[in-house]
Amino acid sequence: MTGNFSVRHMLIALDTSPAARAGLGVALRLAARLEADVESLFVEDGRLLDLCGAGGLPTAHVNALTGRAEAVDAHLMEAGLRAQAAQLAAELSRETAVLRRACRLRSVRGPVVATLIAAAAASDLLVVSRRLRHVGAVLEATTRGAAISVLVLPEK
Repeated sequence: MTGNFSVRHMLIALDTSPAARAGLGVALRLAARLEADVESLFVEDGRLLDLCGAGGLPTAHVNALTGRAEAVDAHLMEAGLRAQAAQLAAELSRETAVLRRACRLRSVRGPVVATLIAAAAASDLLVVSRRLRHVGAVLEATTRGAAISVLVLPEK
């Protein structure tokens, strides 16, 4: 690259949204073009599990995908998070095989924004995706709080 900006290490923030999945290939191709090392990160929102362990809270929540009320169960949430991480790892494996690009998925638990910002500190570029015509609170707080450059990929 020209100028003083170079990317030696790129961090790709992943979740199970269609936007993040669509942006994965784009981010990996960019890393290959920049000849940058690349790592992906899936942050399990620890607040959800903390709520399951707290006494006196409602025992149901509304599923954002289905709109239905569901029981809050820590074991089911743990299994769901493991399944999401496995799904992302499989997708990452397919993408890296096609592009012949090494990238590992790291799955961690914690507050999403703070965890992304802390993990990005060791990188030169943080790549995040957003849904079409939508900027969520997590994306906005992450881009504002990161001390490095952030590339926001829109959903196609």
